[in-house]
Amino acid sequence: MVRGQDGGRAGKGSSEELATCEVTWHGDEENSNLLPELSISAARCVDFQMSAFSLDAETVLQDLRAFVAAEFEAQRLRFAEQRAKPRSERVEDGTCVDGLRFLRLDEAGRAVFRHEGNDSRLREGDLVTLRQSDEGDEMLVVLFREEAGEMWLASERGLKTAMFAETGGWFIDEAFLDLESHYLTAFDRLPNSAIGQECLLPLLMGKQKPELDEEEFNGAMEDLQKQPQAWEDAQRDAIASCLATERCCLVQGPPGTGKTRVLSQVVRQLVERGERVLITAFTHRAIDNALSATAREIDDRDRVARICAATHRREENFDRYEFFAASPLAAQSGGWVAAATPFALRKRLPGVEFDTIVIDEAGQMTTALAIMAMLAGRKYLLFGDQQQLGPVVMSRSRREAEFVGVFHALRAQSKHGTCLDVTYRLNDKLAEWPSENFYHGELVPAPLAAARRLACPTSSHEPEWIREVISSEKPLIWLQHTSEASRTVNSAEVAAAAEVLRALHRGGVKPEDIAVVTPYRKQARAMRRQLETLMPETSWRGCVIDTVERMQGQEREVIVFSMCASDPSFIRRQAEFLFDPRRLNVAVTRARSKLIILASESLLHTDLQDTELAEHQSLLRSLSRCAHSVSFPA
Repeated sequence: MVRGQDGGRAGKGSSEELATCEVTWHGDEENSNLLPELSISAARCVDFQMSAFSLDAETVLQDLRAFVAAEFEAQRLRFAEQRAKPRSERVEDGTCVDGLRFLRLDEAGRAVFRHEGNDSRLREGDLVTLRQSDEGDEMLVVLFREEAGEMWLASERGLKTAMFAETGGWFIDEAFLDLESHYLTAFDRLPNSAIGQECLLPLLMGKQKPELDEEEFNGAMEDLQKQPQAWEDAQRDAIASCLATERCCLVQGPPGTGKTRVLSQVVRQLVERGERVLITAFTHRAIDNALSATAREIDDRDRVARICAATHRREENFDRYEFFAASPLAAQSGGWVAAATPFALRKRLPGVEFDTIVIDEAGQMTTALAIMAMLAGRKYLLFGDQQQLGPVVMSRSRREAEFVGVFHALRAQSKHGTCLDVTYRLNDKLAEWPSENFYHGELVPAPLAAARRLACPTSSHEPEWIREVISSEKPLIWLQHTSEASRTVNSAEVAAAAEVLRALHRGGVKPEDIAVVTPYRKQARAMRRQLETLMPETSWRGCVIDTVERMQGQEREVIVFSMCASDPSFIRRQAEFLFDPRRLNVAVTRARSKLIILASESLLHTDLQDTELAEHQSLLRSLSRCAHSVSFPA
């Protein structure tokens, strides 16, 4: 699925509006392509090693072109197969929402529809097609907003009430734009532009060894020491390294370590120096989050701008403009920061060059996509975490996918990088396991975070297992059962999760402080429907119930993680997906105070023939040993 924010007929939309053109698998299907292999990072103040060999320019370009060609061929095939299915199957697969009823156009010209429930994987910001019949004309629109049974669809080309005059229902499908030519154009620029020749190609080939300006680094460290706000040692090192690097610096931000705060401080200081900075990322949400934090630091709307289509305008602490030329940045003589997708540069910021390119959530971006942005500047600052979810691609196996990521590629070429090592999210008990298994034991909780516990009093009338699960004395719970019959829906875990959520509600925990995550979209749908039958909607609205992928970058006081699968034969087929270390790391590091994992004993004991998968399964076993184990009634 392609994410975007354009309107018009399918296949003819403005491709510059996409945050990415990689297929967005949400990791909840039996045949989904899986994520990259585990790659343990170096410790804090990483000295990222130079690769043992250097590539020539032609090899780099051949590899990039081959990857993009294979990727788009896989996307075309998958999209054609999906569209050929009956609508009922597309709904079941989660790529279609049926039964939409047009209500009105809002004041901004967005079409508002009533729906009976969105159990699909389509979410806000996704590019979709809207139509009334499988044979009818379709409009390319953006799912702008969804709440309380209503869905807002937006089009850059504008919508009119007359378009919806025909009676009957509407439906939306995931959309696909073929943007292969845009990638190839960027690759052609690599050997034929000054930035490509002097900066980017040497970096990708391993022939340029970035250096820090020692005087600049020491000066930045002294300035940070004088600031009134407190910085951890690794945060100071990261900020100073970014300011002092001459070409490229990577900042690894494990869960809750203040990566966005560091990024915003770096950008503020660069702007104060008079630099022109671009913030970009894999998704619109990541771009907006990074720019919002930066805008708070700079506090000058004339020096901060989001460049994007009108379909994504929201109320924020920064202003949005459809084109760079229409923004106040175009008239600025000093430093400023613009935020845009890599694709937007070509249409909405034509000819604009930057001093520094900042890529947030770089662990999720392919090198191919990053090149589009990096060709606009000479210095590159990447913020991400290769231990969390990485690039999702269709044309490579999970074990090969890591190598197409820009964070991985530049980790091999950059001498300078820092790993932030103090988490403000995880308490002491929740930080132990990810620290030991993903961050070399270097990740520690800040003092206030370490002591945090869930405050949720329970009645003596609650079942004993519920009181044990919710107890503030046990932040990490392994809630186990013996069922061995479930695949993508587990009714026992649905029932147990519902009971836990009801008890949390009775104990005064707000719904917005809770999230239920699961590997499978069908399990999330079953959870939502169970809550609808047991609790008034007002009592659980605000509780996120979704796949693990949707929770990356977010946090809640309480996370309920339903692992779902219990059928041994299914577990063997899904082992790469179920035991993926990075997905597991994301799932268990969203909680601030309490993590409750629902799992079958068969997940831990099913024999796996593949040695590497067996090692990943043992990682899950080690997590179960760290947790307080509770059995719930079948």
